[in-house]
Amino acid sequence: MMAKYDFDLGIIGGGAAGLTAAAGGARFGAKTILIEKSNRLGGDCLHYGCVPSKTLIRTAGLRSLIKRCKEFGLPDVQPPPVDLGAVMDRVKYIIEKIQKHDSEERFCSLGARVLFGNPVFIDDHKVAVDGQNICAKNWIIATGSSPSLPPLPGLVSVPYWTNETVFSQRKLPSRLIVLGGGPVGLELAQAFARLGSKVTIVEFMEQIMGPEDKDIADIVRKQLESEGCLIFTGTKALSVEYVNSLIRLTISGNSGKDQPQIIESDALLVAAGRKPNIDGLGLDAAGVVYTPRGIPTDSRMKTNISHIYACGDINGQLPFTHVAGYEAGIALTNSILHLPRR
Repeated sequence: MMAKYDFDLGIIGGGAAGLTAAAGGARFGAKTILIEKSNRLGGDCLHYGCVPSKTLIRTAGLRSLIKRCKEFGLPDVQPPPVDLGAVMDRVKYIIEKIQKHDSEERFCSLGARVLFGNPVFIDDHKVAVDGQNICAKNWIIATGSSPSLPPLPGLVSVPYWTNETVFSQRKLPSRLIVLGGGPVGLELAQAFARLGSKVTIVEFMEQIMGPEDKDIADIVRKQLESEGCLIFTGTKALSVEYVNSLIRLTISGNSGKDQPQIIESDALLVAAGRKPNIDGLGLDAAGVVYTPRGIPTDSRMKTNISHIYACGDINGQLPFTHVAGYEAGIALTNSILHLPRR
C-alpha cells in the first residue's frame, strides 16, 4: 500500500527557523524535506543580517578603538582611509566559514532531503517546486522577511542600498544617508561612521529606536552624535533623485511648518522596516489566512490550517533569529512529537 504522503514534514525556507526544524525533524526520525528558493541555505541571518552586520561592526569598532589609543596611555594613532573592499572580503570570509555548518551536505547527512527551487502550494498538503509535486503531512512555512521600501517618490531611479546589498559594496562613501532610525539603520550607520563616512540619519518618528524607552533612545542618540552622525527625527523624506552621481534627498519636518531642505550624499541606505515574504507561495490554494503583516499563528505556531505552521519573521511577531529557532522547536514538537507545547 502506497503512503498517503511523501514526507512527514515539509519545510519552506532555509533560514534560522527552517534549518532548526529540518535538523530536529530528521533527528526525530521524521521523513523531512527542506525547500529553499535561493541556491544556498542560511537565510537572512547568515547572508544579510546577524553574521555580516556583526562582522562589520567588529571591524568598525576596532578602528574606533585605534583612534582612541591616547585615552589608554598609548601613542596617538590616526589610521589611514579604509579600503571597504578589504573589509567586505573579511565579511565574506566569515560567512563562508559558517556556511559549512548550514550546507546542503550537513542536512542531508542528518537525514533530511534538501531541494532548491520555487515552492507554490497546490492544496493544503501539496507543494509544486519547479514542476515537481511534493506532498507532506505537515508543513512549516519559514520564508522570513525582506526590506520594506517606503513609497518615496524617485526611489526607483536611485541606486539605493538595503541590508541585502550593503555587504557587497566595495567603495566607502564619503557621505551616507540612512533612511530609518531602527536597529538595522542605526547599527550600520554607526559602523560606516566609524569606518570614515559622514553619516546622516533620517527618522520619521519623534525619536530613534521608536519602540524603546525614551531614556535609552536618548543615550544611543548622544553616542551616535558624539561619533559624528547627524540625526533628523520627526522628519519626513519627501523625494529623492540621482543627479551627476549624487543622491539628493528632500526632507521636511513632520509638522509641515519647516521649509523643505535637500541633503546630498554619495550613497543611500534604506532601512525603513521589513515585510513578510508571502508573495508567490500560493497560500490561498492552501487556505492559509494571511495579512500584509504576515501569517497569524496561535501559541503552538499553527496557522488557521491545523497541520500548517508559520515560524520566524513570516508570522510578523518577533523578528529575531533566536525567536525563529525557538518557534521552529515549538512547531516541531507539536507536528512531529504530537506534544501540545506552547
